[in-house]
Amino acid sequence: MTAFINNIYYSMVFIADQKYNKNPYLMEKFLTVGKLVATFGPVAYILNLIHFWFSNNKEFVSGFLVIVFLNAFVGLMKHYKTNTFNWMTFLKKTSLMLMVVIVVYILLSIVGRFAGDSFVSEAFQILVQVMTLFYPASKALKSIFVLSNEDYPPKWIMKKVYNFEEDGDLGDLFKTTKNEAENFNQNQHENNSNNPE
Repeated sequence: MTAFINNIYYSMVFIADQKYNKNPYLMEKFLTVGKLVATFGPVAYILNLIHFWFSNNKEFVSGFLVIVFLNAFVGLMKHYKTNTFNWMTFLKKTSLMLMVVIVVYILLSIVGRFAGDSFVSEAFQILVQVMTLFYPASKALKSIFVLSNEDYPPKWIMKKVYNFEEDGDLGDLFKTTKNEAENFNQNQHENNSNNPE
């Protein structure tokens, strides 16, 4: 790697040096410029793609970072509560989760790009983003569920979380039946009557 960087540096110095502007060195300068363009062209193209993607997905990236941070914080609290905390395990599991989520997101996004511009490809991209956000978010919800002694989030929401992890049905995840809403309202009413403030 050092030899590669040195080669690029000396090539740039060679091009910038005015004493080599004479005829015998002119062809060599053109070849050196071509080599530098071939070296930096793909890098500039990739950086431009990353910038374009980031500018179009700022909300997604921000949400992802917030969810990952909250997951780490709530996970720390859960493991302190259960006396199972270990720094090395925490760092390994968090790094593995980040790597897995990012790699799967990239792979599925690439696959989705080849589906063309249609309703199905747009729905697939949305599903990929929701799934990417949902993995660390579901881990945080499970940790909160443990911290609250399985009181909150409500069990019906946790059931939806587990079902989404199994079948990936977005409609079922965000759909609330009348029965679920009534049970939630009844539980809230019971909790308020048992804990007057």
